[in-house]
Amino acid sequence: MKKAPTTLRSALIKLEKDQVKFYLKASEQFKTNPLICQKWFMLAAGLNPSGDSFRSLPKSLWNLLTEDAGSMLEAVATAGALLKDRLGPEPTLRQYLKRILEIEEPLVLSVYAPIVRTLRSNWTDRAMDFYVMARSHITTVTRLIEPFCGEPEMMQRSSLLVHRFEEEIQRTRIQERAKAERQARRARKKAHRKTGRASSATAMRRPKAQRKARPKQGRAISRRAAGVAKRKPLVRNIKLARRRARR
Repeated sequence: MKKAPTTLRSALIKLEKDQVKFYLKASEQFKTNPLICQKWFMLAAGLNPSGDSFRSLPKSLWNLLTEDAGSMLEAVATAGALLKDRLGPEPTLRQYLKRILEIEEPLVLSVYAPIVRTLRSNWTDRAMDFYVMARSHITTVTRLIEPFCGEPEMMQRSSLLVHRFEEEIQRTRIQERAKAERQARRARKKAHRKTGRASSATAMRRPKAQRKARPKQGRAISRRAAGVAKRKPLVRNIKLARRRARR
């Protein structure tokens, strides 16, 4: 895991160079159609041929991406394999458009989005530059695919790519809010349990005090009654003695 940041940075720089080559080749492939040729050229021009878009990022950024490094490297490997895979001797425009969507989806969601999230949390001033670059690249991809693919499924995947990118960027904030809400609920439950225990403890103490008081009163009354009962026979004996003395 210690080598992951360096490996990830190098892999992304190399991948960006391969992407530029692939899109320029596609531009040459369709040079008979100026409109489509220009779209491919714009897509290649949006990326940096020397990989400077990743080289210019702070070096400490890559150390903060250790949690996402595994999924990012997997996305880079998938995109790199698709860039090397040949489409055939005479590939059609549909095949190229399908391939570009297969390449860009994992990169946009698993590479660009985590980088933007991390930049927003640590380098706010640098986050906007990378976000604009990524968003512009995604928009160029969708503008190339949607008008020319002719397939509803591909058009839907392309149009959802921007929306999913924005969702992935906001994912950390949503998770933080959910975490804060869970912690607040737990704190309320703990406070409620403590309050319930305290009230139940006081409720249990009150009957005990009453039980102790009742036997004391009963004992006092019984002792007084016993004393009175003992004294009555003595009074009777005195009266009988006086009567006998008079006679």
